[in-house]
Amino acid sequence: MQTRYYPPEISHDWLTEETLRLYPSHRTCRSYIENAVAEYIKFWRLIVSYPDMRIVAPCTILAVHRVHWLHREIYFADCMQYFNRYLFEEMAWGGRSDITGTMETARSYIDLYDEQPSDPWHDLMYEYNLGHSFLYVVQ
Repeated sequence: MQTRYYPPEISHDWLTEETLRLYPSHRTCRSYIENAVAEYIKFWRLIVSYPDMRIVAPCTILAVHRVHWLHREIYFADCMQYFNRYLFEEMAWGGRSDITGTMETARSYIDLYDEQPSDPWHDLMYEYNLGHSFLYVVQ
């Protein structure tokens, strides 16, 4: 049985404000940024819940990660509190171009949250659906 971890205690409000500060052109779509931050927090939970899987992040979630990582002391403290280690390599994987990671991430997300990923995962899910369709046809 898969261990289910609680979400990390990353401040959603703080990270949303910092993301909007770094990307001021997105102020008109605040709800999209709020959703991206929420999905970034879910992404952390995916990593800790599926340690043997190759979990990758799509572009939008990597942008939120960049904002979090720019505040290195906060990022380090959050990593140590949640993962008990500094997390960097895992965030640098190939995103949607990593087809193994794409397939494992999509399956893990659906398994953990019992729902399809929302908009910030769009580019990754596009690749997953292509790969899934292709694999279905080949079988």
